Amino acid sequence: MQIDRRTAHKLIGGALLGLGWITASKGQDGGLPLPNPTTFQSGDLVWPKKPGAFVPYKYALNTSAELDTANWYAESDAFLAKLSRDPKYFTAQDIAEFKSLDFREFYARYVGDQKPGIPGAYSTGGGIYVGHVGIIEVDDSNVPWVIEALLANGVVRSRYDQWIAARPGEIVWHGRIRELPLGDRARIASEAKR
Repeated sequence: MQIDRRTAHKLIGGALLGLGWITASKGQDGGLPLPNPTTFQSGDLVWPKKPGAFVPYKYALNTSAELDTANWYAESDAFLAKLSRDPKYFTAQDIAEFKSLDFREFYARYVGDQKPGIPGAYSTGGGIYVGHVGIIEVDDSNVPWVIEALLANGVVRSRYDQWIAARPGEIVWHGRIRELPLGDRARIASEAKR
């Protein structure tokens, strides 16, 4: 499998569909669980999040939960108005289901991958409401690095121990794309670094 920017984007963009979660251990101070860096492999993914932080369903600067909700309803109304003029590929049942969808249900289904009508049950086993993702690279000396795109700095590469030290009190999840061989996952990190 060739891993280029497009393939890496597709793999990572669809990662929630095929992630295997790695068990976390308690943080250094016995607090929040943190990934065990000895389990890292190149191409693994890490998600940092402050407890209780709001993650918008769509990327936006300076937004709030209230503004995100209002924007979604405005977009939903516009979409439904368009469907009433030209339903294209949607059935009457699809349209009725969308009309009955509120923002909370939308967010649970599409951002958290929750199964409809079953609170807390996620189809991928994940249900992670996190916006930022870092890619792990393990170098030849077995030192883990995090490659991430930052708004102010672009793509950066940081040693994991320094990266995690800069996130006191944050929750960090560690995931791995299932059914993708180690060599192919390692190319994701190589492409991200490039």
